[in-house]
Amino acid sequence: MGRSLADEALGARAYFLRSILHDWSDKQCIQMLRHIVAAMDPEKSRLLIDDFVVPDTNVHWLTANLDLVMWLYFSGMERTMPQWKILFEAVDLELVRVWSTSSSSCNVIELRKRVP
Repeated sequence: MGRSLADEALGARAYFLRSILHDWSDKQCIQMLRHIVAAMDPEKSRLLIDDFVVPDTNVHWLTANLDLVMWLYFSGMERTMPQWKILFEAVDLELVRVWSTSSSSCNVIELRKRVP
């Protein structure tokens, strides 16, 4: 039996979030990510997150200031890699690669759905 139209709608090649998750608490991010993970195909889909990955130490003052703004106005935060990994593990996402350039303070985090 062939695939239905509903089957074709699932498992896009890429899902892209740019400057979204830093506006939200961990609980709300997990809720959003669960919806995306549910739609992902474990073989072909990738989630790309374009956002800050804050260093654990020696954070630039502008990044630290933005972190405070996110916290005060939105209950969000700029996350370190260990903080990102907590979110990813909670929703069964596996880190593929972190893309960065010297010309931007943002990074692109590439993820795939973890296969149990």
